[in-house]
Amino acid sequence: MSTKVDINGLLLEPDTSAATTDQTPLRDRWGGWFVSGRQGSQVHLGNLLIQSKDEVFEHQATVHNQITRVNCKARNLVARTSQGQPEPASWGEVPAKIRPALQKIVEPLVDALLFVDAAPFTDKIQSTSGFDRWFQAQGPRDPQGRSLPELDLQTRLLKYPLSYLVYSEAFDALPAYARDYVYERLIAVLSDQDRSTEFARLSAEDRTAITSILRATKPEFAQALDKSQPAGQG
Repeated sequence: MSTKVDINGLLLEPDTSAATTDQTPLRDRWGGWFVSGRQGSQVHLGNLLIQSKDEVFEHQATVHNQITRVNCKARNLVARTSQGQPEPASWGEVPAKIRPALQKIVEPLVDALLFVDAAPFTDKIQSTSGFDRWFQAQGPRDPQGRSLPELDLQTRLLKYPLSYLVYSEAFDALPAYARDYVYERLIAVLSDQDRSTEFARLSAEDRTAITSILRATKPEFAQALDKSQPAGQG
């Protein structure tokens, strides 16, 4: 939660608290390494007389919360309806009667990974701390040297708009059937099979680049992609 306080830390207005996510416009954000850098003509709450030792990573916190939610709710749903049967080892083993409910649980994670509804930047953001250089050096790269942690900071956070948290231990700890569903949905969106309006901001170049990066850096995704393609294609 983000709450306005004075320089002594006292709450100014009790009804102005708000959760900060990657959908929050920059003007309503008060922390984060890019807020402490240069933002062009964009305004934010970081220029208030507030001191904070914490860096706020809105996107990272949002997606980690979604991963935790899926892990908890999906396992609970399966346990309640399993009638003593073992947990499904894949999405294909999920009983048809609970698939719609599981889809409702996991779909918000797919949206978060693809930055659906993320607030766009309206001007260039520049870091003054060097954090951007360190951050972009993280994560695996494809044969062309591209990686998901590469930053855009012109109109959006990442150059290739798929969350780098697909590499996280938390994501890998999701039940296999939930990861399968995420991969199936990513493949549908990135291959342009799913042309829903919420994914319209993904250009053809974005989709191709993300697919190539994931294929080269996430073996589990590469296996799912290969299974989804007709024999002879790849």
